[in-house]
Amino acid sequence: MTGRSGGDVAGDWNTGSGNTYDGAFINKGDEGYVNSTGSIYSNIYFPANRGNASNESVLASFSPIRQIPSPVLFGSLPLAPWRTLLFCPNPAARSDHPGFGGGGPDIPPPYISAPDHLFLDQFWMPVVEPYAISEPCSTNGKTNLNFQLAPFTHIERATGIYAALKAMKIPALPTARSGDYKMQFSSDESAANPSWRHDIDVEATVAGMKDRRFGTGGQGFRSASEICTVFLVPKTNASGVGGPAGGTPLQRYNNTSAWWDDKLLTGDNLRESPYGQIYPRVTTKSNTYTVHYRVQALKQVPAGRRTAADWDKWDESKDKVVSEFRGSSTIERYVDPKDPDIPDFTLPANYNKNLAPYYQWRTLEQKRFVP
Repeated sequence: MTGRSGGDVAGDWNTGSGNTYDGAFINKGDEGYVNSTGSIYSNIYFPANRGNASNESVLASFSPIRQIPSPVLFGSLPLAPWRTLLFCPNPAARSDHPGFGGGGPDIPPPYISAPDHLFLDQFWMPVVEPYAISEPCSTNGKTNLNFQLAPFTHIERATGIYAALKAMKIPALPTARSGDYKMQFSSDESAANPSWRHDIDVEATVAGMKDRRFGTGGQGFRSASEICTVFLVPKTNASGVGGPAGGTPLQRYNNTSAWWDDKLLTGDNLRESPYGQIYPRVTTKSNTYTVHYRVQALKQVPAGRRTAADWDKWDESKDKVVSEFRGSSTIERYVDPKDPDIPDFTLPANYNKNLAPYYQWRTLEQKRFVP
């Protein structure tokens, strides 16, 4: 197994669904929330909605994006004995796990220079909820990870990040509960029967993203897959199971790595699960922009202007604003998949080309602001 300096720890294995044994599994798709009314186990994932398998809201909750949320599910595919792709910043082996900044000794050149998460860039997931928003090569419906505007660093637009993280849960199984963590079937949470699922402390997570990516020397996010390098900070849950200590959001973020030290029962699939749900919802390449503008037609008065230098200056006391237009336009960049000029990127001669020259622009909406 993948180990860590200072002692043997669990490596890349999966936590089995329900009371299934843990082991060397690959991820399975989510088959929905329908349960069996005749079984004491109810739903195999969480013991809720018991006896209500035909409820319309349950049957309608199934969608392709839920079945396979993203290619992060490939994180359980083996590359070597007890070695899988790394799609989270908190593996049990910590920094000894190969895949952070290179493939490790078991992955031959030329792949050793790239972190594992870049593998995700080979796939694109559409936005299908609440309806089919996405078009080919479009990021409509996704949230941009680069929520700080450059060079206007005082402006932030983190609302979308809060929305993407708000509903996510972080599963974490304490090492000390090895005797009974597979034996809880009650939905009643308490100190004696605690939940091992945590809401995300979004404020602390965003503080860490801001410090690491937009602070001194930060370069922002270049790839959506870099979300897999961000610690998701857990909150203290309803059972009283605490999150990382810290008086400020950034301190809680910085303490998240150590918080995982006594959660060694948490399988690789559980550690990567929230990233698999977040990844299809984020991007670094926005397609739609709203541009606000104020346009004026100006006229200089000839009186008193005798030299070229006189005409180089605007005189606020006598020159005039002839007309003005204020408004906004929502524009979108897109790629027409039927464009005959788009080359076949699978041919060796086109390996060094990209889609950038083939993007087009269209205006979706235009508004005029009347004073």
